[in-house]
Amino acid sequence: MDERLDVKANLGLLAAGLLLAVPAAADTGPAGSAWNWDAFPTASTLLVAQLPASVVAIRSEVVRAPASGRLRLLPLARQAGPIAIGAAWAVINPEAEPAESREVAREDSDLAARRARYREVELPAALEKMDAALAAERETLAMARFAERSPDLFAGTTPVLDPRLKPSATAAQVEIRIRALEERRKEAAASDPSADPPDLQAMASTLDAHRRILAEKLAPRPITAPIAGTLRLAVSPETDGLRVEAGAFLATLSDDASLEVVVPGSLPLLHAVPADSLYCTVTAAGGAAATATFSSWGVETSGSGLRPVIRFRLPAEAFEGRRADLAGIEVPSLVYTRLPEAARIVPKLVLAAWDSDGLLTAGWGPGLIRLFPGSRLLAEGRSSVAVAPPR
Repeated sequence: MDERLDVKANLGLLAAGLLLAVPAAADTGPAGSAWNWDAFPTASTLLVAQLPASVVAIRSEVVRAPASGRLRLLPLARQAGPIAIGAAWAVINPEAEPAESREVAREDSDLAARRARYREVELPAALEKMDAALAAERETLAMARFAERSPDLFAGTTPVLDPRLKPSATAAQVEIRIRALEERRKEAAASDPSADPPDLQAMASTLDAHRRILAEKLAPRPITAPIAGTLRLAVSPETDGLRVEAGAFLATLSDDASLEVVVPGSLPLLHAVPADSLYCTVTAAGGAAATATFSSWGVETSGSGLRPVIRFRLPAEAFEGRRADLAGIEVPSLVYTRLPEAARIVPKLVLAAWDSDGLLTAGWGPGLIRLFPGSRLLAEGRSSVAVAPPR
C-alpha cells in the first residue's frame, strides 16, 4: 500500500469518532457526513508550540579573572543568598613574569655597582683632579705676580726670561679662579658620599619606576560584585590557591529579582503570528506555574553558531521564594498566541481526515478557504488551527 494512503487512513480513523458525532450541516464530507462548527470549542488563544525554556536573570554579569595568579575565595563567596554591589568575594594574588623580576634585579645590581664605583673610584679621582688643578693654578699665580713685579725680564729683543712663561691672566684673575676651585673642592669633600650625581639619580629613578610597576602587578587584586545579586561560581567553592589565567571565567552574578523565560525561536509557526501576541506558561518542579509576557526577539550563541530566541518577562511575584533556584535551569513551556478575535479551535488531524480531495495540500490558509468557502485561518498552532467560520 502507498505510504501516503496508509497515513491518510490512520488520520481518518483518529478523527472518525468526532466526525460521526457531527450533526447535519451545509458542508458535506467523507461518506456524506456533515461538518458542524459548533462541535469545536471557541477560544481567544491558540497553543503554538511546546518547547524547552530557560529561566534566566534579565540582568546578569560574567565575572572573569582580572589578572593571572592564584585565586583565593573569601567567605562571602561560600555563603548563601545575594551579595551587595561592590562587595569583595575573592582575591587574586598575581604572579609576575620571570623576565620582569630578572630585569628589575639586574637594574638594582647595576645601580649598586655604579654607586660603589662612584664612591670608591670616581669621587676620590675627582678630588685628586681638583687638587692638581689647584696646584697648577697656584704656580700660575706665583708667575703672574713675578711678571707684574719684574715685567722687564720678559721684554726686549733678548729677554732674560722666555715670554711664553708669562701668564696671559693677571694675578687678580688667577686668584679668582683659585677661589672658585677651592670652593668646589671644599663642597665636593664635604658632600655626602651617598648622594647620587645626576646620572645615578636618573638610574635610581628608572629603577624606582620599574619597582612600582612590578609591585602594582603583584599587589593582591580583589574581585568585587559588579551588581547586587546571586553569585554562581564556575570553580569549586573549596578552591583555594587555584592558578587562573587573566580573563578566565570565574562566576556569574545574577539579579534574580527580575527573571525572563528564553524559548528557542527557530520554529516557523512562531514567526507566523504577531510577536506581541505571544505569551508562554512555564511549570517548575512541584507543579508551580507562571505566565510570562512577550518581551523581545533575540539571538544567542550555540554550539553551531547563532540561534533565534524569544524572551518572555516573568512577573515579579512569580515563583516567590524559589526564584534563585529557578534561574539558569531548563523548564517545560507552552507558547500561545492571542487571537485577533474568538475562533474555533480545530484539530489538524480532523481537518486532514475531512479533506478527501486533498485541498489542504495548498497550505492551511488557502486549503481552508477552498474546503470551507468564507472561512478564515487566524493562526496555525502545534496540533490545531484557529478558524473563523463562514458567516
